[in-house]
Amino acid sequence: MPLMARHGICHRERVVDALARILLETDDALVLLDEEGANQLLWLEPHLRKIFEEVNSVMFRVTQ
Repeated sequence: MPLMARHGICHRERVVDALARILLETDDALVLLDEEGANQLLWLEPHLRKIFEEVNSVMFRVTQ
C-alpha cells in the first residue's frame, strides 16, 4: 500500500498530487524542447501543450 494511503490522505489529495506531478513533468519536457539539439523532438510540443492544458483544467476542477 502506498505511503500516502497508509497515512489517511484522502483520494482527492492523492489525485491532486498525481495531477501536479504530471503538470511538473510535462512542463519539464517542454523546457527540454527549448534546448539546442531538440530539433528532432519538436513535433512533441503541441501534444505536450495540449496535455498540460487538459491536466491543468482537470486540476482546476478538482481543487474547486
